[in-house]
Amino acid sequence: MVNSTDVDAKAFSNNPECHRNITKSSNIKDGEFNWDQETQGLILGSFFYGYIITQLPAGWLASRFGGKYLFGFGVLLTSVMTMFTPAAARHSVGMLLLVRVLEGLGEGVAFPAMHAMWSSWAPPLERSKLCTLSYTGIHLGTILGMPLSGLLCASDIWGGWPSVFYIFGAVGVLWTIVWMMLTYDKPANHPRISIKEKEYISVKYRIWTRHKNTRFLIPACLLVSTSYVGCDYTSLAVILFTLALGIESATTACYTVNHLDISPRFAGILIGITNTVGTIPGIVGPYIVGLLTNDQPTRAQWQKVFYISAGVFVVGWIVYLLIGSGREQSWNTPYDDLLVPVDIAREPRKQPRSDAFGGKKRDPGNEVSRKPVMADIL
Repeated sequence: MVNSTDVDAKAFSNNPECHRNITKSSNIKDGEFNWDQETQGLILGSFFYGYIITQLPAGWLASRFGGKYLFGFGVLLTSVMTMFTPAAARHSVGMLLLVRVLEGLGEGVAFPAMHAMWSSWAPPLERSKLCTLSYTGIHLGTILGMPLSGLLCASDIWGGWPSVFYIFGAVGVLWTIVWMMLTYDKPANHPRISIKEKEYISVKYRIWTRHKNTRFLIPACLLVSTSYVGCDYTSLAVILFTLALGIESATTACYTVNHLDISPRFAGILIGITNTVGTIPGIVGPYIVGLLTNDQPTRAQWQKVFYISAGVFVVGWIVYLLIGSGREQSWNTPYDDLLVPVDIAREPRKQPRSDAFGGKKRDPGNEVSRKPVMADIL
């Protein structure tokens, strides 16, 4: 898609450390767009301009009306815009930025909608496992999608690189149809669920957990280590970077499910809030990388990028360690369901029948040790 020969010729002329043969091979297709690093960073970051806008509204809508249609139409919008990407890129950079923003608008509803649905479908003791399994699909899609995209770009199918957007967009549209046909917002609405399964899902447990994890620090150290690998050890750099991202993905079971732990009722809104803050690096990051490495892809410049990324990991770990909690919060329970102590006035005790016939007045203090008499029995 991008003319790497033109970009590499400008970049590596300013890089005294690493030189490589940039002679274009006759067997390798090059892109048709001469975008520098700064422009590429702006295009990549534009997706998150739309993504950040729909986080909070999606959380509120999913919590109030359910996540089925919200998630389904969001994926549909993203898929359709993906298929329009080649035409937009050939039209102008501005049109491509607009399409990318619209893709972000559709994708931004995904996490709030999924959390709202998991709050209704996941049994409390299985939330971590189920959420982790579902979000693993994101990384699995990246693992499968990247090599498949390379094969499509190198092929002659629909012009090479445009086929990536056409095929992936069409798959998203087909997925939306299946989602709409088979998915329901809550177990109570599902026509084929058994009563036993419905009761199992609806059982409430009181779970108090605290997810504190030092695995945030390991990716930070690996990223910094990657920045010091020389140009002749690219395999080592790939291994370190892969380990950093792999270990970072393992923390998903800790912080992602935390929204469901502290408040299943407002899980969609909570992840909308946290994802809004988490989207800021997605907006700023590509632009900063492009600004730092534009025509200067030296190791010193990339070290700045990796140090910034490691700093974000460390700050996030410290904040989560100090104030993170897995206890269900008091505001999660509706007011009508709260157990409020109520003072009930006692009825006055009736006078014993022995007193009515002039018998001896009973002493409440000696009632425990006194033997019952015939008057009491009558």
